[in-house]
Amino acid sequence: MRRTFIAAYGAFMLLMLVTALFYFSLYRNQIEYSNKLLDRQVMIAGSDIDNTSMYIVSDLTEIDFSDDITLFFSDPEVNERAKEKMKLYYSKYGDIIVGLMLYNTDGYVYTLFKDEERNSWLDGSYRAQSVPVIHTVEKLETDRDRYRYYLPVLKDGKVLGNMVITIDFRRYFSGIFAKYNLEQYQWQWVISDSGTVIFDNSGKEISYLNTDRIVGALEMGNSGRLAHTMRVAGGEVQEILSSYYPVNLFGLDFGLVFSAHTEFFQKFIVRNSLILGMVTMLTILFIILLFRRFLKKQSQTLNIKTSSEESLLSLLDQMPVGFIIYNQGREILRANRQSATLFGFEDEASMNGKLMPDLSRNEYISDIAGQLGQGKVIRLPAPGGERIIFLNSIPVTYEGVSSTMDALIDITSLELARRQEADANVAKSEMLARMSFEIRTPLNGILGMTEMLNRSDLPEDSKEVARLLRRSADLLLTIINDIFDVSKVETGKMILDEIPFRLRDEVAYCVNLIRRQNPESPVKIESDIEQAVPENIIGDPYRLRQVITNLMTNSVAGTQSGSIRLSCRVTKSEGNSFILEFTLTDTGNTYTRAEIKRLFGDYITALSERSDWAEDLKLGPVLARQLTELMGGELKAESPAVKDASGHEKGLKVTFTVRVHLNEKISKNIDLGRYSDPADIRTLVITGPHGRDDDFLSIMHKVGLPVSVTSFQKHTASQIKAGLKSGQARNILLVLFDEPDNDGFVAARTLLDEGLTSEHIVMMFTSRDPKGHYARCVDLGIDHLLVKPFATEDLMSVLREHFPSLKEQSARLNSDKSDVPVVLVVDDNYLNRKVVGSLLKVLGVVAEYAAGGAEAVDMAREKSYDLILMDLIMPEIDGFEAARIIFGFNPSCQIVALSADNMPETRLRTEQSGMKELLAKPVTVEELRRVIDRYHKHA
Repeated sequence: MRRTFIAAYGAFMLLMLVTALFYFSLYRNQIEYSNKLLDRQVMIAGSDIDNTSMYIVSDLTEIDFSDDITLFFSDPEVNERAKEKMKLYYSKYGDIIVGLMLYNTDGYVYTLFKDEERNSWLDGSYRAQSVPVIHTVEKLETDRDRYRYYLPVLKDGKVLGNMVITIDFRRYFSGIFAKYNLEQYQWQWVISDSGTVIFDNSGKEISYLNTDRIVGALEMGNSGRLAHTMRVAGGEVQEILSSYYPVNLFGLDFGLVFSAHTEFFQKFIVRNSLILGMVTMLTILFIILLFRRFLKKQSQTLNIKTSSEESLLSLLDQMPVGFIIYNQGREILRANRQSATLFGFEDEASMNGKLMPDLSRNEYISDIAGQLGQGKVIRLPAPGGERIIFLNSIPVTYEGVSSTMDALIDITSLELARRQEADANVAKSEMLARMSFEIRTPLNGILGMTEMLNRSDLPEDSKEVARLLRRSADLLLTIINDIFDVSKVETGKMILDEIPFRLRDEVAYCVNLIRRQNPESPVKIESDIEQAVPENIIGDPYRLRQVITNLMTNSVAGTQSGSIRLSCRVTKSEGNSFILEFTLTDTGNTYTRAEIKRLFGDYITALSERSDWAEDLKLGPVLARQLTELMGGELKAESPAVKDASGHEKGLKVTFTVRVHLNEKISKNIDLGRYSDPADIRTLVITGPHGRDDDFLSIMHKVGLPVSVTSFQKHTASQIKAGLKSGQARNILLVLFDEPDNDGFVAARTLLDEGLTSEHIVMMFTSRDPKGHYARCVDLGIDHLLVKPFATEDLMSVLREHFPSLKEQSARLNSDKSDVPVVLVVDDNYLNRKVVGSLLKVLGVVAEYAAGGAEAVDMAREKSYDLILMDLIMPEIDGFEAARIIFGFNPSCQIVALSADNMPETRLRTEQSGMKELLAKPVTVEELRRVIDRYHKHA
């Protein structure tokens, strides 16, 4: 402890010495800084005075008396003009001038003063009893504590009078120095060339010593600095610093002096050094005591950590996870028993000193990696076979050395289970797709035949049997669709549409559909949509319709009396994005928590815990929940929902949300009614810098649009704006190409910002269709989005929508076919051909048949059909190959796929093959009617 205090004392003395040197250096630096500050301030003040001295006399001589001073006292105009100039001169130099006088040789006198308190002028003219002395040269003379400066007024070399200004130097210097006065630190004074102090604002009676150097410097016109002394009242002598600067006013030499005390810095430094010394000593003693206590705690902590480290290492040795610690040279410092087992060593000790192998090339691709953390999955060769290991590397410090610790987890069994599960999901998906295909094929015949029975003239009892058969078949088809949709959701193959639709129409369709399907139900079904809910929105109307109908079907099944009510409101809106909340409430059965969980396939809140009611599982509610989550919302259910007239709680309340986008078009400031022919619609195509899509341009040329093409540049918007002045020759349709190497929305944003969107119909052609594309088009004022591939009639349909006066024949292609269409039905299944042919016969369509792809190709070579309905899955030549061959020799052929396989990848392949669309079996009369109306071209 004694040594500690000696060391502390030595440290204290050393610190005090360092402090003394520091403050001595600080004192010198502060003195130097003060000198520089005084030099700078005295030079600035001197420059102000030099500026005043330079112009005060010249400005006085410039006062104009119209070349004759006598006119000042006789001519009112000259008098007023000269007075204004003298007042202006007086105001400009009011800080040094306290009076102004003008008199002539005739004894006329004019005086000008300013009342500072009232801020008013005091002037007047009179004739003196005796003519004042006329000075023929400039002259400065004293007037008690002021000066008078005389300036002759000449005309043709003859003195006619004098201009006299009264000068107050004390007032002037007081105003100049007021800008720099620091009472506790510095002050200013003025010394004449004779060594007399004529002004001092220190506020004390002071006599300055050693001023001879200042006077000598003034005679030489030099500025500088001086360390000297002064004596204050009482005889006390103090050291001061002074900086001086020579000035001249009206021919008089003065020295401006800025001074500061040196003892101010001395007192400051001594006081601070003593305070710092005491604080330092106390701080050192406190640190010693604190450090001693800290060392004691550190010793205890070190013992605990040592014990904990030994326990941790022992625990790592026993864990079923491999741990290996190695240094930067990849030399193994420590390993545990499990790691030795993984790498085939006898024990962990035999691994010490070995080199850690580089496992970066052994990476194994697996979905498990993201579930376990930020490590990676690798393969590790082993005597018993390859092992799958999860590897995570962590930087650590082991025994003072920067090292790396690898944690290795054997997930071979987990990966094997994952593979089996993935294979099972694929097998399940394939099985469900195959089941759907196999069931839809005979179901197509059942629905077709029941349709024919319902349309035939049967007895009433037989018609009732046919109607029941049709309802059963429709129910079976609904179940099959639900099974297939659940499978697509679980395997991630469900694709949502993003199209505009009218919300209230969809809700009304669902309500009316449920009413038609349950005509004998006494339950009252009603809907209520709040006024704030937008009507025109963008989303997936088919999936929304599916959710609502599935939930309402479930409610109808569980409700024997009362009502089912569907309501909709807006819960959140951000710009054009809305979250809609639907609430379906019924007065039917009460569900327990377990029953709700079974009903919707997940745990959802419930109020009641037990009920005597239970029903079989259904796929509809499960699919509704899955579709809701797929559309960015959530579904909740609670039971009971309401109280009946007797006060009993009953019913189910289901609340689900969906995210939609507002579909509000920008209003157009153009007259579209005068465009009756596509040739009148002047079109500008805006492409990217890398070229254009000839397929898009070809379709526009086939329609007959007059097209010009430009690439998007900075000046494109200006060119389009200039084209608005061309009248009827202007472009009315703008087409933006959106390609992977060209973002069409950049051009769309520029058009919107420049106000050009409201002056044109704007379309976008794109070969990509990511989620949110359509919503972005609406926000940027794009009127329509066409996704490649699309046909000529698709473009004509869009044009007719925006240009209502287009002639009907402009949407039709020239054809030599009759008004009664001839359709070729291609299917390897006889029953399917018969069913589709019967449905076509109902529509008055002539049908011919081909039992396979090869036969269809031969028949299409011999005859041109209005439409070909092509089955896709056929032996030998399937539908895709048959369509490819037919398009080879007849590119304008209209082919529609007809298949029980309606997987998303099948639909995509159908579009890419050139076929118009895919009709899913079983097909109805209305679906066939729609296809015939769309693709049959009348003569």
